[in-house]
Order: sequence, then structure tokens, then C-alpha cells
Amino acid sequence: MIFIDTNIFLRYFEREDESTYRKVERLFTEIVNGNIIGISTSLVIAEVIWGLYIKFIPNFFRYGYLPF
Repeated sequence: MIFIDTNIFLRYFEREDESTYRKVERLFTEIVNGNIIGISTSLVIAEVIWGLYIKFIPNFFRYGYLPF
């Protein structure tokens, strides 16, 4: 069993470093395939939403679109 913390989700969604993204993608694939049990909390999900909001929403108000 592995705990998935905020930074793991953010590395996946932000995809700033391709090497780290691939590692997290493999981890999520193992979880989806049932080879690893992954757990998290509602607080982590709230932090992920906040982190993505802070990163992307200012661009929406500045440029009128999201960069993805």
C-alpha cells in the first residue's frame, strides 16, 4: 500500500519534468492494474485542486483561455 501525496498528483497534472511525469504515470498504471494499492485523502485532493487553480486560473483571467 502506498500513500499518494499532493506532490505526486501535481507532478502528473503539471507535467513540467518529463522524467518525473513518466515515473508517476507508471505508478498510476500499476495502481489501475491492481498491482499496487494506492490511497490518498480528501485533504490531498483539495490541495491538488488548489495547486492547479493557482497555477492555471490567473492565465484564464489574463488571456481568456486555459493553457491545456
